[in-house]
Amino acid sequence: MSYKPWYYGITFAVIIALIFLLQLKKEPVLPVDWPTYVYPDTFSFVTTPLSGAFLGQITIDGFQAEDDGVDIIAAFEPVSGICVGTGEFTSGGNIYGLNIYGDDSTTPEDDGMNSGENFLLVVYDASANRTITYTQEFDQWSNQNGGIMPAYSDWQAVYEFNCSADNCWDGSVSENDAPEITGQAELFTPEDMPLTITLGDLSVEDADNTYPDDFTLTVLEGDNYTIEGGPGSGPTYPDDFGFTTTPSSGAFLGQVTIDGVS
Repeated sequence: MSYKPWYYGITFAVIIALIFLLQLKKEPVLPVDWPTYVYPDTFSFVTTPLSGAFLGQITIDGFQAEDDGVDIIAAFEPVSGICVGTGEFTSGGNIYGLNIYGDDSTTPEDDGMNSGENFLLVVYDASANRTITYTQEFDQWSNQNGGIMPAYSDWQAVYEFNCSADNCWDGSVSENDAPEITGQAELFTPEDMPLTITLGDLSVEDADNTYPDDFTLTVLEGDNYTIEGGPGSGPTYPDDFGFTTTPSSGAFLGQVTIDGVS
């Protein structure tokens, strides 16, 4: 009598755990979108024979600008970056003394506005020691020889300066915190079948970016798998698995279960 092993004729499912290295990168936190100006360093200007006055009322985050030289308003020509006039506030946030000067053609320097140029308004908020750029350019400058510009003659017009990430600056530099990959979805693939790994397969925490916006994912090279499209420039496993993360990237050891038949 002959005996067969108990496993004779039984097919085994072989499960292999494949370890791979992922690198996650994100775009840095950008500085403000609007030009920023430092008070008092960039608030100096040249008086010229050409100017026009600007009237209106200013609020800063919903509150009237502070009077009597506490808060300051300035006009800038954004292309050259020069200040072309400053003023202050009176009677509850009313602009006082903001004359915006034109370029003196008798001097070689660009020291003021020219016809057709736009200007920006910037407020120095003394209570928070910050500058806020109004998020609209003004395009109706005209020389009135010190008089009020017709386009900006409404003293009751209210200009709301609201501080946000793209127009408000207090001198600090935004840090770009590193993203943290906290986990992954369960990944399965049959043997010899390619698997696409996407950003959606990862759980990520990041303090200053919205995942997965502006993130990119790279699978680095390894000895026990290949990358479709040809090898990249990444390290090989395990020899080069020492790496340094930067504030704009994070790395993670991922795992895939491979189902095969023996």
